[in-house]
Amino acid sequence: RSLGLLNREEADHPGTLDCHPLVRQYFGARLEELHPASWQQAHARLYEYFKALPEKELPDTLEEMESLFAAVRHGCAAGLHQQALDAVYWSRIRHSNDNYLCRKLGAFAADLSVLAHFFAHPWHTPAPSLTDADKAVVLNWAAFGLRGLGRLAEAAKPMQAAVAMFSRQENWKQAAINASNLSELLLTIGKVDRAVAAGQQSVELADRSEDAAWRMLSRTTLADALHQAGEQDEARALFAQAEQLQQERKPEYDRLYSLQGFQYCDLLLGLGQWQEVRERATQTLEWAKRHGGLLNIALDQLSLGRAALQEALTQAGLPPAAGLAPDLACVSLPDSATAAASRTGESLQHAKDRLDQAVAGLREAGEEEFIARGLLARAAWCRWAIVLLKQADALTQALQDLQETEEIAQRGGMRLHLIDFHLEVARLALTAGQDILGRTPAEHLAAAKKGIDETGYNRRLPEVANIEEALEG
Repeated sequence: RSLGLLNREEADHPGTLDCHPLVRQYFGARLEELHPASWQQAHARLYEYFKALPEKELPDTLEEMESLFAAVRHGCAAGLHQQALDAVYWSRIRHSNDNYLCRKLGAFAADLSVLAHFFAHPWHTPAPSLTDADKAVVLNWAAFGLRGLGRLAEAAKPMQAAVAMFSRQENWKQAAINASNLSELLLTIGKVDRAVAAGQQSVELADRSEDAAWRMLSRTTLADALHQAGEQDEARALFAQAEQLQQERKPEYDRLYSLQGFQYCDLLLGLGQWQEVRERATQTLEWAKRHGGLLNIALDQLSLGRAALQEALTQAGLPPAAGLAPDLACVSLPDSATAAASRTGESLQHAKDRLDQAVAGLREAGEEEFIARGLLARAAWCRWAIVLLKQADALTQALQDLQETEEIAQRGGMRLHLIDFHLEVARLALTAGQDILGRTPAEHLAAAKKGIDETGYNRRLPEVANIEEALEG
């Protein structure tokens, strides 16, 4: 112990000798080098031990899954990648198609740390002992986990590799799924033209697969990409087409829901149609609470919060387009808005409650890309609270949300969110009559315009014109 070769003695376990981790690492490496067969046999025994340890066949908490995580680690070290994937990771950690670890527990980091053991070189070369089909599958799973953690640049490579691998296998459905995921990812990191192209590829692959669900889903992906590119009419037509396919496939669910429903609501809110969004999201929230995961519930809350904000502003005498969140237009408030502020207070509070629930739910779901959307929407609400409710402390809340948005966007390379951040800060600065976060409104606008030029995020061009008009005024 005096030489540091042993850990300190534990009071709860007197007399126990525990080697320092560096000592264990050294002798482990020596065993692997000099006696590889014994090394693998030892890991195989540990794999069987940890696999049998949980009392439940399907553990439902992170703590209960720790033994299964260890089983995967030792199984892969023993060269039993396929067994560990089939018998432990797929069936007992993911709960098969439920993707339990991510969708139910929001534990993206834990899932990704387990998945790493199925790669020879994360995140582009799966373990050679896996079947060709499962090599493509683990690439897909890794991309999903990386995206959920906001590591978007890293996620693009396994997605692209998965599209190519599934296409070679003529697995058109899985190729369509990955092309759709790739489109969504490219959109977030600011490659709008490429996102549209990947969305079109997804539609073609889905039609080739003749899979009804993915023929619908791929169209919503393309529609969302076109929406961000500023092609509003074409996007709306595709959403309507997708909803018709949804009704034919599942008549009991006659509206787009989940992420697809949220994307359609985003387009409708851009048109000021908050009544339709409120009706849609109220229905899909009921479905999400019965069948959906954390993310779906939070996205419906976000749609309802944004719709409630538009409703409140309409009550205050403002045009519907003034209520967009995060994409509010800069407007001159009519005199009636101040007089009506007291009447809209209840509606505004309802919007705030919804947005708070959405942000909390998005945090629980653990997907940073969507957390940023919730923060931007709440920052926009705060700006209107300053104007209509005279809440001076709302500026502090808005700044906190916007600073966190900037951190998430910069960390994950989310260029579209960064553009939205600059536009919202410019509007907030105009409202507050002061520079925000070290820049003038004009400087934030210039940063947003530069981003739009470089990404093709043309949806935001009308907002740029509105802010320019406000600056000139």
